[in-house]
Amino acid sequence: MPTFEFEGCDQKGRTISGFLDGLNAAQVEEQLIEQGIRATAIVEQGAWARFARPGHLLKAEEIVLLSDQLETIARSGMPLAPSLASLAADARSRRVRQILGEIGKVLESGGTLAEALSRSGAGLPSAVLSLIRAGEQTGNLPAVLAQVSKHYTRLTEARNAMRQAAAYPVLLIVAACLLLGVMSVSVVPQFAQVYGSFGRSLPLSTRIVFDLSALVGTLFSRDLLGFWVALLLMLLGIRLYLGMSARGQTTQLRLQEWFRYRCPFFGPLYEAVVTERFARVLGLLITNHAEAPESLALAGVASGSLRVARASQNAAVLVNNGSRLSEALAAMKVFRSGFLWVAGNAESQGELGNTLLRLADTYEREVQRRAAALVSLAAPAVILVVGAVFGALIVSLLMPVLNLTALIGGF
Repeated sequence: MPTFEFEGCDQKGRTISGFLDGLNAAQVEEQLIEQGIRATAIVEQGAWARFARPGHLLKAEEIVLLSDQLETIARSGMPLAPSLASLAADARSRRVRQILGEIGKVLESGGTLAEALSRSGAGLPSAVLSLIRAGEQTGNLPAVLAQVSKHYTRLTEARNAMRQAAAYPVLLIVAACLLLGVMSVSVVPQFAQVYGSFGRSLPLSTRIVFDLSALVGTLFSRDLLGFWVALLLMLLGIRLYLGMSARGQTTQLRLQEWFRYRCPFFGPLYEAVVTERFARVLGLLITNHAEAPESLALAGVASGSLRVARASQNAAVLVNNGSRLSEALAAMKVFRSGFLWVAGNAESQGELGNTLLRLADTYEREVQRRAAALVSLAAPAVILVVGAVFGALIVSLLMPVLNLTALIGGF
């Protein structure tokens, strides 16, 4: 989801700035109004802004560490502001020190922890801020911080596991492409020169390899260097435009999501990931007594899906008009019938929040199972394809050698 930088004034007239995630500027303005902040400027942070201000927001690992530290402080009963000042002094990262310092300043001036985190510029998602605000209102802040830490720990572990699993196939593909490029430019032309001196007809597969090698050599010659530089600059400009403009970014998200949902192997995995995120955030918000319409909107944004985020906005309107939450979920038309049936029964029994968390655990296990299956098949598939390509290349180069007698028969 897009990140917006905002400036505004609180109820005491103090100038406030920070970052919030939202579907659009209007949604961010609504979130600021709920926090008692009157926005004077809301600017979307696109690709160029993220490039110009790298590393400004907290990473998932840093959010886990921060929530763990806040949970420890809250459970021990120590005052937050002095404790955060001590943590800031020991922090190695300058970014973390600045954020902890901003949080401490807001707390010392009488603000709540949710307000302090919102104004600190840490870039915490709106759902996390809403959870913390609900925890402060219900006196259950330590438990909420523990839930936030657990949520981000799961996200970090899943992300690291996927990166580690994908590292070997990706490196193998890159190495194979580099080796093929070197052979096409350096090795194959030597074979072509030697075989051409015989003046005899070559096998079809060998001629295809020589033609492809000549094409690669032509495409990456010095004469076409300017063309590739211009193409790279044009693609970079398109990417920056898509990241900087709201319309371009929305178009980019639509294309990405269209591909993810319809990809033969990754589509069901992506659908399960979106459902797991939505169910977990919605369950956490409901169990901490957050308002149902706000919970639906925040869970939709937290899902990472533009389709679910927009559907959740319409569902929030239905709930605000008196519909049951399970009916609003069914009206979104983005979840499986089994998910909706379980949610409807759970709402009738008053156990919707805990049931959604259990459903999130179920979908998380499904994601892990599907990801493990894809990863276990990816490496052998890549090895098979690479082996087949190199085998065909070597056989094509050696076929004239096998027919060497026929080639030199006229000499």
